[in-house]
Amino acid sequence: LFQSSPAFTKIGHLHNHVYYTVGAYDRLFGLQADEATLRLLNVRYRVGPSARRGEQELHRCGHYRVFQVPNVSSDPFTVEGEAQVELVRSHDELFRFTVAGASEGDRLVLHVPFFSNWRATLDGRELPIEQQDRATVRGVMTVALDGDGTLEFRYRRGASEYLGALAAILALLTCVVLTRPTRILAIPR
Repeated sequence: LFQSSPAFTKIGHLHNHVYYTVGAYDRLFGLQADEATLRLLNVRYRVGPSARRGEQELHRCGHYRVFQVPNVSSDPFTVEGEAQVELVRSHDELFRFTVAGASEGDRLVLHVPFFSNWRATLDGRELPIEQQDRATVRGVMTVALDGDGTLEFRYRRGASEYLGALAAILALLTCVVLTRPTRILAIPR
């Protein structure tokens, strides 16, 4: 379990399995995700010193061991209620669903950590996103399904992200200019 970016961000492959960032490795950061959090985020693989109940060890490298977490859903969401929800498109900054048969009290829980830049719409109408809190990670996103149609979760980059990228590019250009070798001009006699 590696920290700092949204769940379902691909970080690499091992034994033909895709690994995603979620939570944190407990020896490095002092955090430890409990079984309920692992299920909530659909974590398929965990890094740790020893196996938990039902986990199978897949790989070992020194003190680091990779375990497969049992009974994990393949969907990045769950539905609370009777609504029929199908994931139509999934991308780093977009999740699109079709919703049918939604009634009062139905909810969709998207197993992606909550960040304020996420927006949810149902057929273009903005829906409030609630944060379902967990003690060890940022809460996941949940919305009330108050009708049928196309539900979208989109991540909108804020001005601070663009300013940070611009500052990084300017710093890189400055380094290139300052480290460029200078020519010493010979003055003819």
